[in-house]
Amino acid sequence: MNSTKGNFLILNLYDYRYFDVYLDGNLAFQTYKSGFEQDLYDFDNVSAWCEQTGLKHSDFRYTLIDVQRNAPDDYDCNDYMENLEKVLALNIKPDFSDISWSEIRERH
Repeated sequence: MNSTKGNFLILNLYDYRYFDVYLDGNLAFQTYKSGFEQDLYDFDNVSAWCEQTGLKHSDFRYTLIDVQRNAPDDYDCNDYMENLEKVLALNIKPDFSDISWSEIRERH
């Protein structure tokens, strides 16, 4: 997984409505009871994220890991919220990796 500066790591913890979003390994924000997946390719959102973090658009990347769909049978999302190390220990392959500004721009 890309750990270069500016990489957002987006974790679907439950039902595509509970997300932990990390930037450079630090929790940046969370969403609860609200859809987020439709925003991942939104040009305006990505522009705002770049501005908020001081990233150049050319450096912007994100990786999405669907934890809920790929977690063990005894998975409880509450045990994984705000716990990046525990999520990464599951060794779940990202669903989308290194989605870039240029890919988002092409969809706009």
